[in-house]
Amino acid sequence: MAKGGIMNGWNNGTVVNVRVSGQLSYTPAYQKPDGTLVQQKVRIPVAQNGYKSPKTGIASVDFYTLIVWGTLADICCKRCTQGMSLTAGYRLNSYQANRYFEGTMLLLPNGQPLLEDKIGLEVQRRELHFGQEAAGLIAEEVRTGKRPALWYLQGHEDENVWKAIYTKRNTLRYNGIEPLFGYAKVFLPKSGKVILNPEEFRKTAQVNTLASLPAQVSAAFTPQPGAQALTTTVQPVASPAPTTLSDQSIFGNGGFVQKPANAPAATVAGQTGRLPF
Repeated sequence: MAKGGIMNGWNNGTVVNVRVSGQLSYTPAYQKPDGTLVQQKVRIPVAQNGYKSPKTGIASVDFYTLIVWGTLADICCKRCTQGMSLTAGYRLNSYQANRYFEGTMLLLPNGQPLLEDKIGLEVQRRELHFGQEAAGLIAEEVRTGKRPALWYLQGHEDENVWKAIYTKRNTLRYNGIEPLFGYAKVFLPKSGKVILNPEEFRKTAQVNTLASLPAQVSAAFTPQPGAQALTTTVQPVASPAPTTLSDQSIFGNGGFVQKPANAPAATVAGQTGRLPF
């Protein structure tokens, strides 16, 4: 509680049945120059269709950005396709980002990027639920052979094939090379070292810290004649090499197709505004 008896504020909420409206942006985990580990992160553009106005017949559309951290970010990269429904608990997160105009990053007179304040919805741990995929995407994947026709039919061979594809997707990790990870574009950190296996990296750091404690304790006391220095047999955990993302094609394009510069706005029954999900 703050001074004067005024409670600290917070702003949590829930979005229900919002739809993925654009390609995800993924930044892999990395270690800052000062040694701090930053978890992997993904930004998910989402849209929320409103009700049609009784006067104009046009529906409003609100756009947000969901921010997801850690291993859940990796899962999102491999599951969130265009038009997928999401429900999530969030807290507001303000941050600064580079400002762009028609695809070009704006610079200050001194050559530094022009920054703008933004607000994202930071998804709370264990509060993200994946809903239905867009019917149009499913039909396109079936048509192009990316998905078996009867993938949804329990007990059918097509269901087993689809499960095998999903299993293979889930085992993949970002390999530090590809410009895409699942359905997400990859944006490498501007500084620091990319960490391909942050979970093992964190375990190794913890073990190294524990291994150094006996030496720190010994250094804190004056050794007595004939005393034996404290030693440790704890060894750092070796970080296994991550699975190589050698077959990005198993994801397809997720419905994120580049539109021509003069493409018209999304329409439904001739009404501009509402997204066709």
